Amino acid sequence: MTLNNPPRGTGRPARARHFGSAVTVPLDCGHPATLTDHAFTNGIARTAAGWTSCYRCAYDDQVVDLLVRDTIAGYLSLNASGPPPLGSFTTWPGEILGAVTALWTGSWRWSANGRWRMRYVEVRDLHGQRWRGHGSDQYDGIRLRKITTRGKS
Repeated sequence: MTLNNPPRGTGRPARARHFGSAVTVPLDCGHPATLTDHAFTNGIARTAAGWTSCYRCAYDDQVVDLLVRDTIAGYLSLNASGPPPLGSFTTWPGEILGAVTALWTGSWRWSANGRWRMRYVEVRDLHGQRWRGHGSDQYDGIRLRKITTRGKS
């Protein structure tokens, strides 16, 4: 592992360099960081609690999270010109969590940053559950909420 020396007087710890070299320090999952071909990624996933894992272990955790959580965040990879599914709901590295089954946009809106439309999506995850979310059509990141059906008691 190659370390960058921190600037003197900053008190910041050295950071590992990941681009073009393997990071061999085990993460909290027990694996090394995932090798990437992109300078803007480091091959390490972090949880809200601060745990680190390789991308594969993070993906496995997110697949389990689909069963136990009511909301989940991810990214849209759309294929609006082709037949259904209309695209995929993925993790940051591009692992598929579900298929986009419905996609529509609202009317144009104006803000200080220009024109935009609200995008609405429905997704069927790997376990067959349905999710729904919305966000600006300018961004690929989106948060989904699980669609629950209320049964009679």
